[in-house]
Amino acid sequence: KGSVVEYDRIIAADADFLVPRVEKARVLYSDYQWDASAAAYRQVQIPSADDWLQNALGGLAQKDPRGGAALAPYLAAHLPGKSCEDELAKLAPGLDADLQQGMRCIVLDYEARAAEQNAVALEAKAKDKKGWRDYEAVPLYKNLIAVQPANTEGLFDLGQTYGTLKQTRHAIEAFSQTLAVDPLNRDASVALERAGLELNPQLRPTFEFFNQRGFGQLSNISRFRYGGFLTYPFGDENESVTVGYERALYVPIRGQGQQLEGNIYTFGASKKCDERLIFFGTGHVEQYEDRLQNRVTYQAGAAYDCSDLVRVHADHFLENVLENGETLRQDIHRLGINAGADLHINRLWNAGANYRFAYYSDHNDLHEMYLTTEWKIMLPPCQLKVVLDYDYLWYARGTVYPFNDPNILIGAIHPYFAPNGFGFGEARIEWTQWLSRDFFVYSNQCWYSLQYALGFDSSLATYNSVRAVANFDVKPWLTIGADAKGIFSPVYNAEGVSAFVLLRLPYKPW
Repeated sequence: KGSVVEYDRIIAADADFLVPRVEKARVLYSDYQWDASAAAYRQVQIPSADDWLQNALGGLAQKDPRGGAALAPYLAAHLPGKSCEDELAKLAPGLDADLQQGMRCIVLDYEARAAEQNAVALEAKAKDKKGWRDYEAVPLYKNLIAVQPANTEGLFDLGQTYGTLKQTRHAIEAFSQTLAVDPLNRDASVALERAGLELNPQLRPTFEFFNQRGFGQLSNISRFRYGGFLTYPFGDENESVTVGYERALYVPIRGQGQQLEGNIYTFGASKKCDERLIFFGTGHVEQYEDRLQNRVTYQAGAAYDCSDLVRVHADHFLENVLENGETLRQDIHRLGINAGADLHINRLWNAGANYRFAYYSDHNDLHEMYLTTEWKIMLPPCQLKVVLDYDYLWYARGTVYPFNDPNILIGAIHPYFAPNGFGFGEARIEWTQWLSRDFFVYSNQCWYSLQYALGFDSSLATYNSVRAVANFDVKPWLTIGADAKGIFSPVYNAEGVSAFVLLRLPYKPW
């Protein structure tokens, strides 16, 4: 805001000085004043180069009566600038030397102004798309750089746009070009280093704990996992292969069996077929001491960006049902599909929907529909977001207790929360604050997020949810993060905590 005040003072002193007028528009954009920024970009183009040419020729005609007579037909016709320039070239040989020189100076000034205004118009159009219509922004930035190769603002923005689209190699090229023009460009230097590290192998040690109890005896178990993963990108950052190992421990409540330990070996991969379509898959070889049979659980699917506004996705999965001691004893697992879409409506408003169908090994069917929408009220570095979501699930068959006693779960049929119809709606507020100087794509960031949600289910039970998330890029090659959350209600309670360390190797060892 202080910058805008100073730029206005410079503009008032010299209205034809292009640099402060463009920088004012850029500063307004960086402060999320998008309408004011667009207006400032338009102001740079007033008067247009064509109008300026007409005015300059009119002034020349008034100073020289002979020139006025020669220029009068062209001034009356109000020809477009380029057409007027061509006609003046034909007229010039019949005029005296002084008038020719005056016209030549005006034409050269017109060409410079037209080139400047064309670049400003391209930059304004590109920034109007950046951050929410990034596929459309890319060709606009390319056109800008083609006519203004030394525009470091455009080069850096192009790298940011590529980064948002996970086109890492293109982003690296754009940041490199920025530094070729301006070797002291700090942001480009930071982004180039981080983007390069995103393409190197990564080690990720993790820890996760989750505990739930409620819905009678149906959701009563504690789950522990710890281990590590190695990811090797082979293309852009979202094209990679992953291997990992986790030690798992499941602890049912007393009376539902002993704790169960196991090993989980993970193999995963993702590959883009083009800029918009990506396939992904993750398989887990799960081995346990007893109860749960050894099997490969997995999730495999694809996502496609139909446009900047719509992404569709679908996947197929097989997973164990780990809800209580009886689901472990009966070795219940489920096979199913997810299909959904994410909508990027505008810069501040997103929405999404997902449908899930699952077939359970104990001959039961699940249908689930999840809807969500979110609005950003404030933007970084102090971001405030409101989220609304609704989840509805329906099972073909409900739980059947032995002896009709809900306190006895051993021997129950479908021993998991399986309502014939259950809806849950939630309103959540999320406060995220960046403590770091930077929060652009490929910057080193430090932030925390505090969240609170109030929810109601179809039985009018009330749920209070809290969550705290933190992320700290200690170094470009080192990130640590933690996540803690809790759900509290008369019918269901849960707590969870997880943490990770991410090590980006400084080179590719193979």
